[in-house]
Amino acid sequence: MPTLHATPYDITYCGFYFDRVEEFEQRMEAAPFEEVEIQFIDGTEEECLLFKLCKPHQGSVAAYYEAIEAGYEEHQLAGLSYLIEYQSMTWKDATAEGSLEDVDVYAMTIKELAEHFAEEGIYPAGVTEPILPYLDYDLLARDLSMDYTEITCMGTTYCVRAS
Repeated sequence: MPTLHATPYDITYCGFYFDRVEEFEQRMEAAPFEEVEIQFIDGTEEECLLFKLCKPHQGSVAAYYEAIEAGYEEHQLAGLSYLIEYQSMTWKDATAEGSLEDVDVYAMTIKELAEHFAEEGIYPAGVTEPILPYLDYDLLARDLSMDYTEITCMGTTYCVRAS
């Protein structure tokens, strides 16, 4: 579990570290302050990304730990990152049932996606194998960039599109 820090807004008090929801709730009840900022201190790359996407505050710490326990796969995290950072969705909307089903995620660059689509005969439609060496993949990639966005998530490049 990640280590988080509850930093009081009142600078006359010291905050505390925690790594479980129960620990956070117990320490908040005993604390002489009411409002805190939650900061990410230590954890895995996935936990850090979830923290960035979930944006937990003192009322949503439990939701952040639930997101960790949900065990999102890398392509799902890339889809969530796209929905929240590029489509301006909230965590609640991005994780609503069916939201990720409407997102196409490919772990490749836009040019590799163009080559993949051409080999599969998806785009441009009707292209046969003898024509493949003569295609301008840079031009196809530019066309695909009208629908797909190339993002980097946890060091991997993805092409993502929400339908």
